Amino acid sequence: MNCVELFDVLREDMMLKKYLHIIEDEPKFPVFYDANRTVLSLPPIINSHTTRITQKTKNVFIEITGTDLTKCKIVL
Repeated sequence: MNCVELFDVLREDMMLKKYLHIIEDEPKFPVFYDANRTVLSLPPIINSHTTRITQKTKNVFIEITGTDLTKCKIVL
C-alpha cells in the first residue's frame, strides 16, 4: 500500500479522517518503520499495533511530533 492508498483508507475512518489535514498537503510525511519496512507510525495520525505498550513492555521510545515547536516542548 502506498501513501495515496493509505490516505484513501484513512479518509473512511470516522475518527482518523479529521486529522489528515495536518499532514496531507505536506511534501513529505513523517513515517517510522522497522528494518523489515513495517510501518510503526505515521505521526501524528496513527501508531501501530506492533508498537503498543503492555504491562510486559520493558523499553519505550517517546516520540513527539507537531507543527508548533513550543507546543511540542510543552508536551515533552
